[in-house]
Amino acid sequence: MVDNHTQTVCLVPGPIHLFWTTGVYFFFDLIEEYDVILVVDSNYKKDRKFKKVVKLAHSIYYLEENHKNLFTQHKQYYETSKNVIKKHKPKFVFQHNHVCPFNIYLFNMSKKMGAYNISFQNGFQHECPQTEHLILKANHISLIKQHSRLRSMQPVWLIWLRVTLREIYSYYFNYYLIPILLTKKPLWTPFDPVRHSIKRGIRRHNHYDLRLVYTNEEEIKTLTENAKNILQIKNPILDNYREVQKYIYEDTPRMKNRIIILPDGATSDYLFLEKKLKSNDTILLLTEKWTKVIKIISKKFTNYEIGIKLHPKQENDKIWQQVISNLKKVYQNLVNYPVREDASRLVIESKIVVAEASTVLWFASNLEKDRILISLNLFDLPLADAFASDQRINYFESLNNLKKFALKRVGNAQTNKHQTLNNLLKNLDN
Repeated sequence: MVDNHTQTVCLVPGPIHLFWTTGVYFFFDLIEEYDVILVVDSNYKKDRKFKKVVKLAHSIYYLEENHKNLFTQHKQYYETSKNVIKKHKPKFVFQHNHVCPFNIYLFNMSKKMGAYNISFQNGFQHECPQTEHLILKANHISLIKQHSRLRSMQPVWLIWLRVTLREIYSYYFNYYLIPILLTKKPLWTPFDPVRHSIKRGIRRHNHYDLRLVYTNEEEIKTLTENAKNILQIKNPILDNYREVQKYIYEDTPRMKNRIIILPDGATSDYLFLEKKLKSNDTILLLTEKWTKVIKIISKKFTNYEIGIKLHPKQENDKIWQQVISNLKKVYQNLVNYPVREDASRLVIESKIVVAEASTVLWFASNLEKDRILISLNLFDLPLADAFASDQRINYFESLNNLKKFALKRVGNAQTNKHQTLNNLLKNLDN
């Protein structure tokens, strides 16, 4: 624990994979001027690299998951929020999520105590009801698929009904019944769980005093979401990623002649429920598409190592395990990186990054080193065209276009005209 500063900030960086693409760089900037309170989920304890971060934090609160007892879970959320705000009295509170129960408790508590609530762009998805609805829908599909595997003899419609009823039950308990018992008030959310849609006539509920983005495109997209008080800053990663990498890994990363492929974690679920494909057909389609991608890319860039890394949630996905096995039969030299490997580190070390629409691709576009970034719309997933207008990324909606067109390298993601994070906070404090 470090205690060097007179003011405190609270940082809630979200899931562990987002910490390594955004949160850790915010953290290293903030500890230069502030004592930083981190609030993270219990999965962070399993990450060996995070133990080095623990040494630099003023204090850390871990949120333990308790799916069996929602009341106990909410009580922990509420008590943690109260402890963070009343005990440490942070001047600034950084969050990126405004719909999860804990985040809402913390917002409400910090607002009462006069803290400055700041949202920051954390990954490629712009936080708004529309985007969050797509994420919830993807989670809904994933749940149905999981239950289908467990209850293979039951019809899909019955599994869908069971999952949907459970989600409705969870919604009313999480946002109404339990919060009212704890605080005498419900928690606000923009979603209608019955229709799996956004509530009619909804306007963005603005918890934030300030919304931080890094590029003109992000500012434009955020403006279309009814967000207010938007400000561009210099992404901290531009100034400190070498320092961060050296501290975490005890070395300085070097770019290699490597092509790293990062498939979307939701693809197999989407093909199963939305496209009505059976497991074998899904395996064949995924194998066919990615075989063609590797063939095209390897011809454009000879003598490059080609590696593939799946999303952590695909660790036990039998469909993707078979797809990887099929790909390795065609390309014996294909490197299959462990799903728990740090994707951000692989991206930093690779000259070419191939993905669909993912946070690691967004992360790569914020680095200052020239590299080739490729976004592929292979299956027309929701948000698959997220990078269609991003000048830093080569976007292709077909493999024919990937084959035909030349690929451009990205330069600096930003200019130095934007103020740094700490300069912004100093100005807000004056």
